[in-house]
Amino acid sequence: MKVELVKATKKILNYDCLQAIATLKDGSQYTIWYAPNIYPSTGENSYQFKGVPGFVLEYDSQMEGSQKSTIRYTATKMSLLPVPTAMFQISTQGYRLLQQ
Repeated sequence: MKVELVKATKKILNYDCLQAIATLKDGSQYTIWYAPNIYPSTGENSYQFKGVPGFVLEYDSQMEGSQKSTIRYTATKMSLLPVPTAMFQISTQGYRLLQQ
């Protein structure tokens, strides 16, 4: 994937965002709006946002098919509070535990 940083700006959730265009090997593109002052907790974005120097708050994705449709994903709310560890505990209810 090739990421091109564009000199366009937009406010999302009161954050100043910059635009990036990600082009995949098949020629499809993502239009990405990111906040350069917010960094992912992992140090860098992964998967479709790899190479974007900030936290992605909006992106457009084109669906494949006879009629190309665009889907826009936009952050509508964000909390900078830590995520409780209980959110990462996996329930054992509804599963059968197998002995090794």
